[in-house]
Amino acid sequence: MDLKILGRALRLRWLWLSRTSEPRPTPPVRVDPISQSFFNASIKCEVGDGNSTLFWSDPWLEGSCLSVLVPDLADIVSNRCRNRRLVASALPDHDRVIWKWCPSGLYSCSSAYQALFVGQSALLGAKELWKVKAPNEFRFFFWLAIQGRCWTSERLLRHGLQSNGSYAFCCQHLKTIDHLLLLCVFSKEVWFTCLSRSGWQLLLPSPSDNLTGWRLRSWKLVAKLSTPSVS
Repeated sequence: MDLKILGRALRLRWLWLSRTSEPRPTPPVRVDPISQSFFNASIKCEVGDGNSTLFWSDPWLEGSCLSVLVPDLADIVSNRCRNRRLVASALPDHDRVIWKWCPSGLYSCSSAYQALFVGQSALLGAKELWKVKAPNEFRFFFWLAIQGRCWTSERLLRHGLQSNGSYAFCCQHLKTIDHLLLLCVFSKEVWFTCLSRSGWQLLLPSPSDNLTGWRLRSWKLVAKLSTPSVS
């Protein structure tokens, strides 16, 4: 479970209660802009008497708000007016705030938690990585490595922070994380020495390997060879 995402999902409950409960509670902590934006995108307003729906900021026009539909017009409206002007309606029903992520239209922490993952793609190999029995520092470094987040020369060059991305150790290729850990001639020597001593030469990286693919292939091969066969 991602505790950071869970904490954000729980903070969304205060925003929900501040719009649906009477008297309306004040959130105990300041809501961050990401949570506020996600909440705004997760509700729509059904207008009744218009006394609880903000004219400019709330999504009462078919799930959209005027600040999104006519941003140029909304920009010239003062913040005081934008935060106080309500929708006036002659309809007898009360306004209703609807949570989009539940069929019931009511907020739940579980639906908010799941919705915060919508659109995210799973990182190949990350799930298996955290199961490895190794110091947290090693697992965290490898987690950064398989995401390409280590500040190698190639990444510094890509971000315009360095003029040369070659690997000073071998001066043959760009210093990518794959080259640094697997494909450099010096890295190959280290892997050959370590794996030969333990009899795992089958795990030696090939020239076509990348870090994530090689680690997953090695992990599966070790698990397969370590499982006793039944004759």
